Amino acid sequence: MRQDPRYLNVNEHIKICGEHFVIEDYLNPYSVKKRLKDGAVPSNFAVVDLGEKFNIAESTVNNIFLTWINYLYVTLGSIKIWPHRDIILQKRTCRVL
Repeated sequence: MRQDPRYLNVNEHIKICGEHFVIEDYLNPYSVKKRLKDGAVPSNFAVVDLGEKFNIAESTVNNIFLTWINYLYVTLGSIKIWPHRDIILQKRTCRVL
């Protein structure tokens, strides 16, 4: 029986599958004992892998993924993540040539 990941307490002593991490997520990817960087998030998921895990077709996985990406783009796209240019120029500490 698989453990529900919502109740999994991740800490420095837990062993997790490295299959879904990219090489940039590791501190030293070529060592025998691989250690993840702080904030590393599993992101390497194959569409076929997800289809097999949830017992759905690859095309269904693609449709769900694209629907969520489009939803997030529309919903979050209007959020301003950068301050106005004038505020940046006022707060800068050095002059750019």
